[in-house]
Amino acid sequence: MTWRLPVGFALGTAAGVALTLWLGPGGPAGAPAPEAPARVEPAAPLVVPGPAADEPERALRACHAEVAALRAVLDGSAALPPSWPSDLPPAATADDVRAWVGAAMEDLALPATLRELECSEYPCIALLALDEGVPADSRVVEPLRQRYLERAGADGAADLHMLGTGTRNFAVVAFQAAGDPPAGREPRTAQRIQDLFDAYAP
Repeated sequence: MTWRLPVGFALGTAAGVALTLWLGPGGPAGAPAPEAPARVEPAAPLVVPGPAADEPERALRACHAEVAALRAVLDGSAALPPSWPSDLPPAATADDVRAWVGAAMEDLALPATLRELECSEYPCIALLALDEGVPADSRVVEPLRQRYLERAGADGAADLHMLGTGTRNFAVVAFQAAGDPPAGREPRTAQRIQDLFDAYAP
């Protein structure tokens, strides 16, 4: 019994060494080592272009104006806005004005930004903020007025006003039908013009 244990231990040890030599640390000799799992890179976050910097402010101002108008109607201090005339020339309708004013601004390359196109009632009124340093001169935005008159022909009229705060100049164009009184002389429209100016003037 005493001589079998060392022999058995030696045989077992030798077999273990041989198996290790044959397999190697990664398997049978010559076998390729397993590849490390590929690293999955996290996907780049989806970036969705947001609105222009002043869009939320413009939307908020518009909501406040609508709420104020509704409150005035409910408490009896103002009447409901008048309905749009049914006999307007096509160029003076809200849908038509909305469809071409923005494109005309780009096409004419006016030194101004369209801040608001207010068509809640007749007539549609465009408020333009002139670029910094541009004088409050009606000739600056006259091409836009002329573009409307070309579309409307003899059936159209456009009232143009220049406004300023001393630090920023604005222009207002009301797109009307021929024969209507100038927007600045019609009390309700004149108030709409003033409200637009008050909302955007710095």
